[in-house]
Amino acid sequence: MEITSDQLKWLNSLSCHRLSSDDEHKKLILSFENKRNPNLVDSLQTTAWLEDEDGSTAYYIIKNDDGFPLFSFL
Repeated sequence: MEITSDQLKWLNSLSCHRLSSDDEHKKLILSFENKRNPNLVDSLQTTAWLEDEDGSTAYYIIKNDDGFPLFSFL
């Protein structure tokens, strides 16, 4: 299966940022939800920022071209 030009355009519009690289991300992560794994959301909203800042764990946030957070990973 090949990636279509529309899919490639969408993929190229995404941006990846370290969680603690922008104070605005603190507000964005408050909107995260995960009904299958609420512990993941709790960790992201309570400890992730400090862990990313102190370098013990690297957290990333993926945003679309409107700046809307789509997902995060570590």
